[in-house]
Amino acid sequence: MKLSPAFFDHVAFSAKLLGGLTLVVIAVLSWRSALRGKAREQKRVADHMAKNPALNPAAFAAPYFPADQVATARRLRELLVPHLEIDLPRVHPDNRLVTDLRMDALD
Repeated sequence: MKLSPAFFDHVAFSAKLLGGLTLVVIAVLSWRSALRGKAREQKRVADHMAKNPALNPAAFAAPYFPADQVATARRLRELLVPHLEIDLPRVHPDNRLVTDLRMDALD
């Protein structure tokens, strides 16, 4: 049986289509996995922060910093706001940025 060039063209097209679909499926699965990982990290941070009592700006800085550093501590806390997806009053000076707040994992 002799195979026509059209047959080979069809096989080549099918292989390209299958390869493309495989890449799309892998990309979607990777994206979903990343979203689940981010959601797990956000929940872990929220659970950790729920244990902290809420602090107002004065209560955040005064007990933990010398008087000449209170204004700087308050300002640093304000600068964290856009980068945190958690309740700011629950952020304490003794929270570690990477270990507790997962600043390396949150967008």
